[in-house]
Amino acid sequence: RYTPCDECEGTGAEDPSSVITCPECQGTGRIRKMTQSGFGTIIRESACYVCKGTGQVIEKKCKVCNGSKVVPEEKMIHVNIPPGVENGVHLKVQGAGHVPSVNAIPGDLYLGIRITNNEKFIRRGNDLYTPTNIDIVTAIIGGKIKVYTLDYKENKITEKELPIPAGTQPGTEFRIKNRGVSYMRGRGRGDQYIIVNIEIPKKISEKQKELLVKFRELNK
Repeated sequence: RYTPCDECEGTGAEDPSSVITCPECQGTGRIRKMTQSGFGTIIRESACYVCKGTGQVIEKKCKVCNGSKVVPEEKMIHVNIPPGVENGVHLKVQGAGHVPSVNAIPGDLYLGIRITNNEKFIRRGNDLYTPTNIDIVTAIIGGKIKVYTLDYKENKITEKELPIPAGTQPGTEFRIKNRGVSYMRGRGRGDQYIIVNIEIPKKISEKQKELLVKFRELNK
């Protein structure tokens, strides 16, 4: 953000005597231009082009701010992000914006929120989706797998055991209630969906091949 220059105390001048009355507008900050027309004299008033409407000009500019009266300031601040904040939301941080002049009230800072997915969770609204691989044997006969989920009591990512029924097909979704994202406006949370992908091994041993052949024969 920009704040008043400490070197010149926000005047923009090397010293106070360098600030003089604008010779063009005589300190009014406005200039008048008269033109004649068939209807009479037309007077147009506008901001002075020399002093930019301030009524003053600087003969010797501050060497730090070069007459701009303000300098950039970097400041680290802590911002509270509400649970369930949505993509594209703008959060207002009061008093963290520009300070245009000495004794001026600071403006506000608006932060645009952009939410990115990670390797464990994909967010869709308030629901979370987690693609998970399981082996073909577990898909056929069933079993248990461990999946990542959100533990709101401990405020961390943890593992949870998920039962897989026999005969699970690729793309099957298993829902874990209330393990999604908190609603930003209201109570409750979304759900988490575990999307199953069945891994087919690229290489198998001779023994495994024999067993699979027997399995195929049994299914005839």
